[in-house]
Amino acid sequence: MRRTHVEKLGWHSELADSFQREVRRFFPDAINDDYQHILPRLTNDPKDRHVLAAAIRAGSSLIVTFNLKDFPPDSLKEWNVEATHPQDYLQVLYELDPAQMIQRVAKIAGQRDETQFDTLVELGKSCPTFAVRLIDDLELC
Repeated sequence: MRRTHVEKLGWHSELADSFQREVRRFFPDAINDDYQHILPRLTNDPKDRHVLAAAIRAGSSLIVTFNLKDFPPDSLKEWNVEATHPQDYLQVLYELDPAQMIQRVAKIAGQRDETQFDTLVELGKSCPTFAVRLIDDLELC
């Protein structure tokens, strides 16, 4: 993940390192690396087999990714794993607890010293349907 943040997304090393520290702090059980023995049995895209193997090893039933093409359902079925787009995942979370999602967006906006509208516009670059739904529901425009 750190490599992707730095090399593909252009994050500064300090930001990528900070992100890694926070993930490890808040999700210590999410870090696993004892999955290499699973890799030869996987049929999804070779460059993302480590992601599926880590999900299997962790007992996860869901991979949240923008890159759905590398996780075809036929490659996941045997492992009882599904892949979903972040936008779809956020919409499910919103439907489960709208108040909490709105509170989280407000907190992020506050941390960024910007309005909820501006935060949702930025989020809309990658998750447009979700962002528009919250903007409409919050009557921000």
